[in-house]
Amino acid sequence: MKEKTLVKLAIICSILGIIALLVISESVKIEENNTLTAEDGDAIKVKGIVKSIRGNEKYTSIEIETVQTVTATAFDAVDLQKGQEITVIGEIEDKEIIIEEIT
Repeated sequence: MKEKTLVKLAIICSILGIIALLVISESVKIEENNTLTAEDGDAIKVKGIVKSIRGNEKYTSIEIETVQTVTATAFDAVDLQKGQEITVIGEIEDKEIIIEEIT
């Protein structure tokens, strides 16, 4: 094959691959889970009320009250108040949630 043909084929395959990844990523949903029955490394979504907040500008540790009290950690400063209702998406690590997103 000619070099121009290979370059065109590579670009078309790359674009199709990116489109396929976007379609697949939209269909992946994390179910809400109010208990820590998940194993380490599992993605989790928890909705609850902020019970306490501790930390500094490098990290924030939040206790979230759901069916049980859950500890979640964000590795930056977050602006939350005690009693505020939040939804946390993160990953389980040592029975604690490492926060990826707070809404």
